[in-house]
Amino acid sequence: MAKKKSARKPSAKSTTSRSAGAAASPKRKAAKVTARRNQPSAKPASSGRKAGPAAGKASAKGATRRSSGARAKNAMTLVEALAVVLKGKQMSVSEAAVAVQKAGYKTTAENFRVMVNLAFIKNKKIFKRISHGVYVA
Repeated sequence: MAKKKSARKPSAKSTTSRSAGAAASPKRKAAKVTARRNQPSAKPASSGRKAGPAAGKASAKGATRRSSGARAKNAMTLVEALAVVLKGKQMSVSEAAVAVQKAGYKTTAENFRVMVNLAFIKNKKIFKRISHGVYVA
């Protein structure tokens, strides 16, 4: 046979805390949120966006990107320019980045050396890796 539940009376302290806190708590919270949402505020509501040219250009770190001016226009792509500069020469990534800029390739990138390195890595048919960080076209 199953046990019957004992008809134990809860103490006065636990009765008030259970009925006021646990049972009505979600309803109270919902009512407070609704009241707060419907209440007109003194401050104008902001959508969280900043006004200006940098609006919506947040990086992964949360800071906005700097505008570096107009995008540089080049006659050939970075890969083509690197192939011309490296033709028959061995160069490190840093040397190739400087050489391609001296040859007339325009860039506004702060991390141009990384872009050159990626161009070498992605275009294995054009560039051959001689040793660590040294490539030839």
